[in-house]
Amino acid sequence: MALKWTALGALPSIDMKPDYFAGEYLAVAGAHDDRYRDAIANGPNLHTFLSKFEGSHGQRLRPSLLIRSDAYPERPNSEAISSFMDIVIACVVLDVRVRTVTWRRNVGPFYADSFEIYPWMITPDGKRLVAQNAALWAVHELDKFRGTASAAVPVQEVGREATHPRFFKQLHAIWKSHLSTDRTAGRRVPFSDR
Repeated sequence: MALKWTALGALPSIDMKPDYFAGEYLAVAGAHDDRYRDAIANGPNLHTFLSKFEGSHGQRLRPSLLIRSDAYPERPNSEAISSFMDIVIACVVLDVRVRTVTWRRNVGPFYADSFEIYPWMITPDGKRLVAQNAALWAVHELDKFRGTASAAVPVQEVGREATHPRFFKQLHAIWKSHLSTDRTAGRRVPFSDR
């Protein structure tokens, strides 16, 4: 049975091309990915929300998405999300930095800031926007929204040549093992805050 994917957050400064930054619970997907299209189909007004992103000079953007599957019914906690994103960042940024030094030119996202999750996201019912992080909790209307990429880092394409799928697979296995075990009770509890 195919997994159902749901968007958790937008990454407007990344154009993700590879489709292997994924596991059965979380993934970072670009617009060409079937999981991305599934998330749009499962998110009321998500397409409208994503279509409102622009670069600093008015160019249209198609943000990549952090998505979750229905393989586990609970929403992933902040530790699961941030550590998953750390794995993706490590598999991209470290290699880009090596290639940049070797080739003496930037060939992709050089900083982790490129992977910043946009603070605003559409609610699951598609009726409002919510911003929730350490500095902000707010609600707004979708029709007035205008999303932007980071002003500090350029929008970067993440291509296959500057990433390590095997490194990701190994780190992902450790991530999954760590986050799916309640060490005190010895039972599996993926992504809960218990």
